[in-house]
Amino acid sequence: MKVVAFVPVRLSSSRLPEKHLKYIGDKKLLEWNLLSLLESKEIDEIVIATCKEEKNLKLKDFLKEFIEKYSPQKKISLYFYEGDIDDVVGRLTQASREFKADICVLASGDCPRFDKEALDTLISFLKKNKDKNIAYFDEKNSLEGIIVCRQEVWEIGDKYSDTPELREHQFPVFKYKREAKKFLKPLILPTPKYLKEVIHRMSIDTPSDLEFHNKVYEILKRQGKKYTLKNILNLLKEKPELKNINAHVYQKGLYDKTFYVYVPDYIKKNEKVIKRFIEEKGFGIKDISLQNFYITFKQENIYDAFPTFEIYKDKVYLYFRRGLKDKSYIHGSFGKVFYKEIPLEFLLEGKEKDILKIRENLVFESENELDAILSNPKKDIYILATREVKSNTQTSYLSISDKPLFKERKEIKIKDLNLLIFYGKVIYDKKFNFILPAYGILKGEKETVPIFLFTKDFESFDFTFIKDKEGIFNESSIVKFKDTFYIFVRRDDKPYGIYLFKTKDFINFEKIKLFSEAQAPMAILDKENILFSYRYLPFENIYFLALSDLKSYDKKRVLVDIYFENGYGNFFDGAYSDLKVFNDKLLIIYYLSDIFGNTFLKGATLKF
Repeated sequence: MKVVAFVPVRLSSSRLPEKHLKYIGDKKLLEWNLLSLLESKEIDEIVIATCKEEKNLKLKDFLKEFIEKYSPQKKISLYFYEGDIDDVVGRLTQASREFKADICVLASGDCPRFDKEALDTLISFLKKNKDKNIAYFDEKNSLEGIIVCRQEVWEIGDKYSDTPELREHQFPVFKYKREAKKFLKPLILPTPKYLKEVIHRMSIDTPSDLEFHNKVYEILKRQGKKYTLKNILNLLKEKPELKNINAHVYQKGLYDKTFYVYVPDYIKKNEKVIKRFIEEKGFGIKDISLQNFYITFKQENIYDAFPTFEIYKDKVYLYFRRGLKDKSYIHGSFGKVFYKEIPLEFLLEGKEKDILKIRENLVFESENELDAILSNPKKDIYILATREVKSNTQTSYLSISDKPLFKERKEIKIKDLNLLIFYGKVIYDKKFNFILPAYGILKGEKETVPIFLFTKDFESFDFTFIKDKEGIFNESSIVKFKDTFYIFVRRDDKPYGIYLFKTKDFINFEKIKLFSEAQAPMAILDKENILFSYRYLPFENIYFLALSDLKSYDKKRVLVDIYFENGYGNFFDGAYSDLKVFNDKLLIIYYLSDIFGNTFLKGATLKF
């Protein structure tokens, strides 16, 4: 009866790349793993089961060195799976066929140490009990990453693993599908005492997991003890505080989709931030090339915010609000509306020195201006929405021109609204004419709702709104794609988040929750996809400007820039943005704060 241990390995891990070749003490993770299996008296052959990715070719050199170093009597092979790289079930099942295994031992490549006594007990008892097809212990224990079963079990698992989630993990089908589980004939053995006295995460997926094992290795070495699973568990009884090193690591569940954050170099250098994404969120990390640059200077006590822009004759007309930093007021006080006229080439090429030389021009001033939202919904029509704040009153204005330069503005008052605040860009539609996204408070109500104004001439307005029982909603950004309006809306009460409302008639709305921990959406249509930027709040005191697209919002997001809460500011002090695509480049303009609460404008370009 041939017993084969199969070790699934991929060197393209997104949370800890090439983790199997990283060191614990004086040996690599995979080296420790294989040595554990070599200690078994019951295993006849060991197979490293990987997939055909270029990165995995390094395993050939590793295995050659391992065999030369340890000269094992048992045969160790490397199996390259030709199928889908995420098909773990298919990879293991096909390998078990090719190596003609009678009993399969799945030994997770993420685990450095297995206990040989426990492992041999499971194998030997399964050998003797021919009417059983899987063996395991009766209580939860720390023999992590081991499954011992007859090959027929893997064939059953392969047959019933009919979803991507079931195929990309190590046979979870027997936990989640009754029709598969009914074929199991378990041999359940009493759990050895030493394995159940201490339960702790033993696999390695993140930097903290690696740190935990290296710390344990160092202590055992100082104590003159070997780095074995039994000694690790005894040490944790003696020093339970060691568990805190990786106790916080997020353990991904079966239906957790693989999620990636794309990170530019200057954020990736912040190792603490990256580690939090990996360990607290369970996200994978990928590189992206971004060019960032300043558009206004960092100035003490200055609060530059709310940039929006449009193109006119190869120049970018960038409007924004400049105020004074003020601890008593969100977004500061004594604001005025300014614009900068910047050659488009300067922004697309990130010519920071040239951009900073261009002076700002005053447009509107009052006791306190708060917004400056520029739109170009139709040829030769430019619209600037501004807002004046006085004591307890707020007044919203619109300015209309055939070019992005404005001298006058008109107060907008809507019957049946106690409060009206413009937010997103104005769009044009043949049926509804000009559609102005806003938010406000209906007469007789207390909470804000997203509001949509409709007008032909900017003299008379109709409006509709979204009222939802789930929470308080306000800011919105609208994109029309084909015959549907996609409305990205901010939820303003906790948990903060961005929701998508889809409608064809502004009467019936389909609601989709996109994600939590986000605010301030701004959306645009890019060919067949919708891009949207937003304020991203994944951690306390660490905030980002982020970018997603509607097709893959649940799989990835791009981190454009980072900012931190400080004594004067909060997460509102940054990441409101505007964006446009030019040929193969995305230009995004936004504001951020420094550690003193001063805010300034920045830009970034991203190649698609």
